[in-house]
Amino acid sequence: MEPSQPMTPPLTPPQNPGPVPSSEPMPPAMPPAAPPATPAPAVPVAAAQAPPEPHYVIAPPPPDTIAQIAAQPHATPDITTNEIYATICSQIIKEQGQIIGALTYEQASHVPGLTVDPTSYTCVINGDGNSVLEQLVNKYREFFGNAAVEVCREAAARFASRLPNEQMPAVLRV
Repeated sequence: MEPSQPMTPPLTPPQNPGPVPSSEPMPPAMPPAAPPATPAPAVPVAAAQAPPEPHYVIAPPPPDTIAQIAAQPHATPDITTNEIYATICSQIIKEQGQIIGALTYEQASHVPGLTVDPTSYTCVINGDGNSVLEQLVNKYREFFGNAAVEVCREAAARFASRLPNEQMPAVLRV
């Protein structure tokens, strides 16, 4: 007896039945490809001009640090007295902020005539700078006590030479 072998049908390649009818529309035919572009004529390197070098004028930066401002003499036409008061307010707010945190800005924002940037504590004074500065110190005194006044005095002391003594609020005079 011969061993039995399973019979497998011969493999035939599948036949393409042709297009299947569909209710979907055929996609539009692709447009013919554009002819290749002709390259632009080469420009000699010597003929190409480099752009002119920019002309910069370097001016000295304005004093922006507390030490630079404090080192300058009394108010000048460039720096008004209210700008000095604003710088003192800013320094007071920063130093109070190191002690009491975010409440510093909250209290300063309630002082009439004082506008404070909440991130940099840069101040702008509208009105009498002496009065605004005194109100700021009194606001901290009301909320945090006499220790806050000492912090204000220390912060303002750096700028004492920038204002005549009579223009410094009495509460900050040493």
